[in-house]
Amino acid sequence: MKRGNNEVIIVERTSYKITTEDEGWKKVYKYNFHTHTSDVSPCGNVSAEIVVREHKEAGYQGIAITDHCWPGFVDPRRGDPWRKTYEFFKSGYAAAKAEGDKIGLDVFFAMELRFDENYNDYLVFGLSDEFVLANKNLSELTLATFREKTKDLDVLIFQAHPFRNMMKLMPAKLLDGVEIFNANERHDSRNHLAEAFAKEHNLIGISGSDYHELHDISRGGILTDVRIKNEKDLNRILRARDFEVILK
Repeated sequence: MKRGNNEVIIVERTSYKITTEDEGWKKVYKYNFHTHTSDVSPCGNVSAEIVVREHKEAGYQGIAITDHCWPGFVDPRRGDPWRKTYEFFKSGYAAAKAEGDKIGLDVFFAMELRFDENYNDYLVFGLSDEFVLANKNLSELTLATFREKTKDLDVLIFQAHPFRNMMKLMPAKLLDGVEIFNANERHDSRNHLAEAFAKEHNLIGISGSDYHELHDISRGGILTDVRIKNEKDLNRILRARDFEVILK
């Protein structure tokens, strides 16, 4: 489904109009921070290039590629050199970034990280290549040890869909935020509980489509009147909570 430039999106109790500045409105930029590519994620069914084109047509200004970094999948224990494994993991992002640069969609690198300790997933923003290459045992860490390793870095950790089946809600002190709206219709994420948890603990709440299929487009995301140009901008805006959350 394509969104026209003047379509109203309901965001909590606020209506925003997606318009251009030369029409006399302040422009609002729409972003999706939870997307997967079939290039990397075993559950993804859409190639990176099409993911990018679909989001562009749906009115998004940018996306974060959050392919799955799972134990036993993106993992040096499979036998490949870690640098080669990591290059494979980033291939979905690289293909999406190349297509985004062609058509004018901003693409950011992130990951959906899982540790051996449980089935939880974490949307992680701000990891550098240097950090990841120096920590090839990421999946063998716990959330607590990962938090300790990244506490002095510009890294944000959000528990994805924390109230979905098989998830374990983690202590708020180990998180920067939670995904308060996950739009994946193939799971019951109990988003209302995630939103309540974020408010109770003053955590940052974000929204994402959890994009795996073509029909996952145009659900979830954030709106901001500041264009996000790189990963540092992304983290700065999230930390400042300078955005509105799309809850549909």
